Amino acid sequence: MEDIPRIPIGEGIIGRVAKEGEGYFPDEVTHPDEIVPEEPLVCIPLKIKEHVIGVITIYSFLIQKTAFSNVDYELFNLLAGHAATAIFSARLYTQSERKLTTIQSFLELLKDKPRV
Repeated sequence: MEDIPRIPIGEGIIGRVAKEGEGYFPDEVTHPDEIVPEEPLVCIPLKIKEHVIGVITIYSFLIQKTAFSNVDYELFNLLAGHAATAIFSARLYTQSERKLTTIQSFLELLKDKPRV
C-alpha cells in the first residue's frame, strides 16, 4: 500500500472527483505505457445520495478499446452505485456489531453485579 499516494480532496483528477461528485471521462481512450497513480484514465465517484464516500479509478483498458460507448458509462455508474452501497452497508454493519458487543458487555456486568 505504500505505492498508493494520498490524494488531497480537491487536488488533481481524483481529488476533484471526490470533491465535486462528478465522474471524469476523457474524450478518447488512451493506452499509456506507464501507469501514474495521480492520472487515471477514468475516475468515478462512489456516492450515497449526494455524499461522496470514495472513488473508483481505472488506469488501463484492453487494447481493442478505442472509445467509450453509452454502455460503458452505464456500466461505470452501476459499478459505482453497487460499490458505494456495499461499502456503506459494511460500515453500518461494523458499527452495529461494535454497539451490540458493547451493550452485551454492559448487560453482563449488570448481571454479575451483586444486589444489595
